[in-house]
Amino acid sequence: MPRRLAATFVLVTVAAVVGTWVVAQASDSLVALVAIAVILAVAAGAVGLATGSRLSRTFRALVRRDQAVAVAASHELRTPITALRLSLEDLTLWKETPGEVSDELHRAISELDRLSDAVTRMLASHRQDQQDGVGLVDVAALTAGVVDGWRPRLDASREVVVDAGTPSYVRLDAGSVNRIVSTVLDQFAGGGQGTVSIDVARLGRTVRVRVGDQSPPRFAPGVIHGRPTGKGGTDGLTLDEAGAVAEALGGYLAVAAAPTTRLALILPSAPENVTT
Repeated sequence: MPRRLAATFVLVTVAAVVGTWVVAQASDSLVALVAIAVILAVAAGAVGLATGSRLSRTFRALVRRDQAVAVAASHELRTPITALRLSLEDLTLWKETPGEVSDELHRAISELDRLSDAVTRMLASHRQDQQDGVGLVDVAALTAGVVDGWRPRLDASREVVVDAGTPSYVRLDAGSVNRIVSTVLDQFAGGGQGTVSIDVARLGRTVRVRVGDQSPPRFAPGVIHGRPTGKGGTDGLTLDEAGAVAEALGGYLAVAAAPTTRLALILPSAPENVTT
């Protein structure tokens, strides 16, 4: 019996070391993690419940590390693509831009969209759509509900105009989308002036939630970058944290280059024929 236990513990140690090395060497390590999980499960059965509990914690830590790699990849890959797209779009709006150049810019934007889609599909392989909370979400209905709860916090003298009547679906965690939209709206409850305009629209393969008012620009234009803090609970997000969550979902949060304050949340849409 002691020899069997010793052999089992050696197997556990080897599996843990190999698993840690695999995750350190490659971000796409889900298959390897599954294989390691099988080894750990067999070893845990031999050494009893207590050891099994320790191995389960080790495996969960490996999975969390792999997910963290996916979030970092989302930030590092999507950020330059998004920034370049915004710059090209801005150039197409310049009066000085000749028509021929504008046409070329639009073609370049289309190619960037294809690249962005490829990145989104690659990162989607890391998402576990079977996790609780991930499902089909009508962003228009969600936004309308968030606005209803947020409106009392706005100064009574300010008008709110909402255009969110057309269903716009994404397949994401509803709670995360809710928190981002709430954070965006909070930027206009605590400051700004004039009418607050909120609209939700499906634009090709994305869903856009746009919020703005009549105040001069209060944020620097461009994509809002941030890093996840790991905080849970129901605490509100900062704008930077909301940007990090949006990127982890495969989208982004941006400040429009406009004469008034305007924020836009862009999320990957669900297929058009998926409504249930």
